[in-house]
Amino acid sequence: MEPTERPGGRTGVDDQGTIAMTLPELTLRYLADPDPRTLRKLREHVRAAPSFDRYAVIPTPSQRITADEALQVVTDIVDRMPGWFLSPRAHAGLAAAYAELGENERAEQESVLTRLAVSSVLSSGAGTAEQPWIVLRVADEYDVLAALGCSSTRQELVTLEGRTLDRHSCDDGQERWFDVSPDEPPSETASSPQEVGS
Repeated sequence: MEPTERPGGRTGVDDQGTIAMTLPELTLRYLADPDPRTLRKLREHVRAAPSFDRYAVIPTPSQRITADEALQVVTDIVDRMPGWFLSPRAHAGLAAAYAELGENERAEQESVLTRLAVSSVLSSGAGTAEQPWIVLRVADEYDVLAALGCSSTRQELVTLEGRTLDRHSCDDGQERWFDVSPDEPPSETASSPQEVGS
């Protein structure tokens, strides 16, 4: 298949012989068709970014920041994209910063991406050892737990059938499992993304 021009004058063909897509295109495709295949492609794109680090320390957003601090937050997070894309706390940080700067449309877009980041994890499994939730980075585990209204009292790294899993004992008495392997599992049991927040 001949590569065709993409936005920005770039061309490319992926390993299936289809036109390689940009991150915004992949995100829009996932929003339009939220199934495991479109999510996998989106996460693969993020993992391939030079700025991606599954052990990245991403600051928890502050709800009370000045305009100067907001500008710094935006700079710090945007400089780490696309490696921090689909990080709930990164998008929440941008939402808070843009709101402080009076950029309400951007703040709302980042709020949507915050919810998308959480729901994409929840759609990837059941949070059990057999069907763990798939995350891009360890920090995302804590964001998802917070979105569920619980917190981890103990985290344990477990290798199970060749996958790297984190088992969290939570303060509500339940265990929740996350897959933090460096790649996607060969097959996913997934459902449509769950709506988180409003």
